Amino acid sequence: MPARAVPKTTSGKVRRQACRQLLTSGQLDVLFEDRDPSQFAVVS
Repeated sequence: MPARAVPKTTSGKVRRQACRQLLTSGQLDVLFEDRDPSQFAVVS
């Protein structure tokens, strides 16, 4: 990932909406995706 690829505020916090837009438009690469099905187990 190139330096400064993740948009941040002036205080250094991650701009989540801007990151979401970059990700959904394909401009930001996925580095990790957790798809563990046990996290979504339905307990009845």
